[in-house]
Amino acid sequence: MGDQRLPGQGLTDQAGIPRPAPPQRRPKVMSVREFHELGYLEEVNRRVLHPLGLALDVEVSPDGLESFGVVWYCREDPAGVVYPPDHNWSGHSAHLLAEWDRRVAARTSVVGSMVQEAP
Repeated sequence: MGDQRLPGQGLTDQAGIPRPAPPQRRPKVMSVREFHELGYLEEVNRRVLHPLGLALDVEVSPDGLESFGVVWYCREDPAGVVYPPDHNWSGHSAHLLAEWDRRVAARTSVVGSMVQEAP
């Protein structure tokens, strides 16, 4: 099966003998503005939070700094949160789907699927 590694774990060789984990590097950081502008917030809301009756918003300070705001709680509505018909879509869903597709092989080889199973 070869080397298999989950985040925070060391590698094992084909005989299952553990090897030390490689040194951890600090991940790069994306600003809230970039997360919002690239459509990630819209997709997280649309695919995960809205169906569950939740919504994450972004607040913009008077000087233009974006930060994550509150999580709206609308779980009493069985349909969840729905974008209005006149919602101004970011247009980034095709880019995000392409990014998802680009990562399928590597992600699946590490955790077995694109979405990591909870224990």
